[in-house]
Amino acid sequence: MGQSPDSSTYNDEGIGVPFFQGKTEFTDTFVKVNKYCSEPKKMAKEMDILMSVRAPVGSVNLTDQACCIGRGLAAITPKKGIADVWFLFNALKTMERQIAGMGVGSTFTAISKEDMKKIKIPVAPLRLQNQFSDFIKQVDKSRVIAQKAADRYDQLIKSRFIELFGDPISNPMGWKIGQLSNLTTKIGSGATPSGGKTAYNGTEISLVRSMNVHDALFDYDELALITNEQADLLSNVVLQEGDVLLNITGASVARCCVLPSDVLPGRVNQHVCIIRPDPTVLNSIFLNHMLISNSFKKYLLDKSKANGATREAITKEMILKLSIYLPPLEKQNAFALFVEKVNKSRFIDLFDERCKFVLLLYRWHRYFDGIECFLRKMSHCTSVNLR
Repeated sequence: MGQSPDSSTYNDEGIGVPFFQGKTEFTDTFVKVNKYCSEPKKMAKEMDILMSVRAPVGSVNLTDQACCIGRGLAAITPKKGIADVWFLFNALKTMERQIAGMGVGSTFTAISKEDMKKIKIPVAPLRLQNQFSDFIKQVDKSRVIAQKAADRYDQLIKSRFIELFGDPISNPMGWKIGQLSNLTTKIGSGATPSGGKTAYNGTEISLVRSMNVHDALFDYDELALITNEQADLLSNVVLQEGDVLLNITGASVARCCVLPSDVLPGRVNQHVCIIRPDPTVLNSIFLNHMLISNSFKKYLLDKSKANGATREAITKEMILKLSIYLPPLEKQNAFALFVEKVNKSRFIDLFDERCKFVLLLYRWHRYFDGIECFLRKMSHCTSVNLR
């Protein structure tokens, strides 16, 4: 189990070892390094499985290097000759909801080391595990290639933004400055329907939550749907095409994207703020990329931690008072067109990688005489406790 070091030893300059507090840096497979720690207390080894043990419970990722883990994580090391790391990792991924149900606590759910030891894992013969591992490595290689391509496109857009407009904090090009309250037609956040997740039983109205909002990316995974009656109670936060969404609380604070039109009709909960630019002076895509630029992101994060707050938060008042530079609208629109072209190229590249992934799945299906056959084999495997 992890143990959080003193916060004074955290840094983002690469001093010490990578540090992970919880699942904030989790990706599909390998955890992403954002912070470092110069005086670690608890370490995980290279290729350990990291499990989130404090809300949210059960999510897993791999680490490709030794790292420090905080109290929100636990490290799992597979026993050699019994469990292959890729097999165990994917087995745990399929059990995330089941493990989440083991969490206890009225405010924040958590599981203990003893709880983890009781998790039962089906253990296939090592030969079958190794075959599965070889397949997953091919899939992960395809994912890595796609991610590197996506990172290149992201960097291209960031570089173009700075080239056209300069740093948004220092404003070296001397653009006109405006206050966000005067450049928007709406700024506001919503609420969560009573009942939490159990209340998301609608079919037509989207409820956007912080987990859906990433930098320049909307994540459709776990997009909640609410009823018309619940939506009526959130009539002050009706989403519109072109809205910019900004996370305003918690570990994902300051993440920001433009709302995709296919999410409409929709509302937001209290952790997400709608920023609706006045289209006569401010382009949504330009505003989005300004807010997620390195310097402005740091500025927002610093403001979210101001006044000794224990939980990161950006208030509506802070957003209303934000001062931003304002290049001519035609320049903003030209940048937005550039972003759209880059994203089309990104889609084509990612589509090619998805085709390779589908081919791998087909080969896997043929090799095991069908996925159903493989699952039947798994169902006959011996189950053992995670300990």
